[in-house]
Amino acid sequence: MESRDLEVEIQPLKNEDGKAQENHDAVSGQKETVCRKSTKLSKFSRWRTAAFFLSLFLCLIIVFAFAFIIPCPVRPLSEKTWSRTYRNASLLSPCAFIAAASGTNSSILWERPVINDILSTECSLEKLGATESPGCLVVSSTGLTAIESRTGKILWEMPVTVGTKQSWLNPLLQVPDLDGDNVKDVMLFTVAGDEVSGVIYSGKTGSQIGSSVMPNVRGISGHLMHMTRTGSYYVLFNTENSIYGYALKDIYSMAMNTSKITVNLKQDPEWEKKTNSSSGNVLVYNSDGVQHLVKLPGTGYDNLLITSSNLTELLDGQSLQFLWRINTPNILRNPVLGFFNKDDDRDILIEAENGMDKKQVMILDGASGKVLWEFTLSSKPQCPRPASVNTADQRSAFLFWGQYQSEADNTVPLENRCFLYMLHPSRPQVLLELTNSTDNIAAFKVALFERRRHACYVMLTGPSSQNETGDVTITKRKLKEDISHSQVIWLNKDEKGSDKETRDYFFGLRYSSKV
Repeated sequence: MESRDLEVEIQPLKNEDGKAQENHDAVSGQKETVCRKSTKLSKFSRWRTAAFFLSLFLCLIIVFAFAFIIPCPVRPLSEKTWSRTYRNASLLSPCAFIAAASGTNSSILWERPVINDILSTECSLEKLGATESPGCLVVSSTGLTAIESRTGKILWEMPVTVGTKQSWLNPLLQVPDLDGDNVKDVMLFTVAGDEVSGVIYSGKTGSQIGSSVMPNVRGISGHLMHMTRTGSYYVLFNTENSIYGYALKDIYSMAMNTSKITVNLKQDPEWEKKTNSSSGNVLVYNSDGVQHLVKLPGTGYDNLLITSSNLTELLDGQSLQFLWRINTPNILRNPVLGFFNKDDDRDILIEAENGMDKKQVMILDGASGKVLWEFTLSSKPQCPRPASVNTADQRSAFLFWGQYQSEADNTVPLENRCFLYMLHPSRPQVLLELTNSTDNIAAFKVALFERRRHACYVMLTGPSSQNETGDVTITKRKLKEDISHSQVIWLNKDEKGSDKETRDYFFGLRYSSKV
């Protein structure tokens, strides 16, 4: 019995030892597996670390190369102001040329000789000659020349014979593609006495499209292209007392001598109801002394701003109904559009005659015609038209010429010079006198240079007559430069503040190309 009990006691111990051994072997096997996996992971981690440092090293080499070894392109230094003068120039000289100057530093980008009797030049024609950049079309008495605006390359030339009693009617009009080459075409009109005739030319090749046309309207003083709400194009001709509209579809049909045309042109149903069956035109406006016709952008179509001898009126560009009208004296120059209020409606700056050597500068609300701002300045005939430039606060800075005279200076004779003033709607009680000039200013324009970062103005000065010989100078000046040295004029003495703070405020204005 004792032997059996001893065996029974010994047997479980053996079993437990066997299980322990088995467990030990299993654990050892697991450890070996884990070790092998750890070894593989360790090798992978080392390769990954090596790849990371290698890529980082390559990146540092590239950065070092671009920063210190490979030279960066040299960007022309933007000059705050520059001028370029052509000595002893004459507009009647047999040696004429057209040139493009850099707005950055006045360097000549390209220069090309042209015929001397240039009548007009338009340099904003989209895809002229099937190029991506806008082109220039030079009009002379003997023909048309299309030039690529970036390089000066001649795209095409077309001889045109103009009679001695004929003159070109500016501006030339860019019309939809009529010959099916996916490039907009151009239409030009000539005037001989009271008669007008027009010709359509291919924007791609310069070839004449069809024959010349003679709209049934006389005494034309200006024209523009208008599109109605339905997408129908009409050429508007303004005469001394009226404004007439001709459907582009009808003009093209006359040029092609057929009523069946394949071009996608249409007539506006509302305008067709107002078309005179005998003359073929639409009477848009009728009044005495039509002076200016300007398109005022609206929702879906443009409205029509008309100035006459005593009125400034806005017509709905679709229904031709009056939206508003305001009594104004004789308007001196074309109205200028801008934003005085923080809304989507463009406002209008006009200069109206107000006595001997005086003018009334007024800014009208584009939606209602209400006078938003006005001031009287002395004025000289040689002073150029005003301009505007949009600012980042959804308004515009307005620039106009004249001469400010305080009440104490009213008896002082006027100087034979023009002064440039700047107005911003956020400071309506302040004018900044930027600069002045005694030269004859042939052209004045405000624009954004250096990729729309800097607001500048450009002036072209020269002889006052084509028969005179003298220096012709083109000048660019940065607005900020003139602002920093400007004279502050307080229109309301009761609201007079710090001149320095006012200059600093105008100096800090930011400009925008968004409309």
